[in-house]
Amino acid sequence: MVIVAGVVAEMKVVGNHQWDESYPDRARFARDVDNGSLFVADDAGDVIGFVTVDHDEPPGYDGLRWSDRGDALVIHRLAVDPKRRAAGVATTLEAFVCGAARQLGIMHLKIDTYSTNAAMQAFLTRKGYRKVGEMEFRGKPLPFYCYEKLL
Repeated sequence: MVIVAGVVAEMKVVGNHQWDESYPDRARFARDVDNGSLFVADDAGDVIGFVTVDHDEPPGYDGLRWSDRGDALVIHRLAVDPKRRAAGVATTLEAFVCGAARQLGIMHLKIDTYSTNAAMQAFLTRKGYRKVGEMEFRGKPLPFYCYEKLL
């Protein structure tokens, strides 16, 4: 939750209100742990980043123009400790997700990010994701952009 607080503070500075004091919360992460879907990057035992990966697609994914590639893994809550930015942690986490998908025989990844999250949009584009559409989500006033990557 220390990382979440740091990320929320950074997001506020740049006008990105994707995360706030109520989301993501400790209960959400506890469910991720219980489901076996939360993965962390660590450095000498210190958590420096995390990502949740599962099959749970938000309701807004229905009707978007996804590639017809069968089963997909969905990436949620990818974050890096602000003190560890630009050290390749997000790249390592994303590569882990790609490798895990391949091991499962899944060749399709999906992710969404708030339309004001320019940093994540740029990251996804660099990593080969393509935007497939927009959705309304969690009562936010602006849309979320939805992306996919074919492996």
